[in-house]
Amino acid sequence: MPDKPLDLPRIRRALAELDRIAAAHPELCGDGPAWTADDVREIVMGTPNAERQRAYRQRKASRGYKRVAFDASPETLAALDALRADGKTIDEAIKQALTSATTRQEPHP
Repeated sequence: MPDKPLDLPRIRRALAELDRIAAAHPELCGDGPAWTADDVREIVMGTPNAERQRAYRQRKASRGYKRVAFDASPETLAALDALRADGKTIDEAIKQALTSATTRQEPHP
């Protein structure tokens, strides 16, 4: 993964310049494979984001994970950040807090 965002306009300009050079000097291109726009898009872009997300969610679901969403107050977010101070994931921090809270409670008669 690159350290900084890709500069797509610069990449497009570079590809356009390569196309110009190839058109002006076909002898430099050799006898390699012919690339279609779809081939290049597949190589450059890889798997579309929606497909990657869907596959990721399916992998998590197959391991028993379930997506949960809730609105958190600023105080809740601050508490969650404090629990995550040592690099824990949100899942690990919430699991630790819930486990701690449920084991401290006195059993009801």
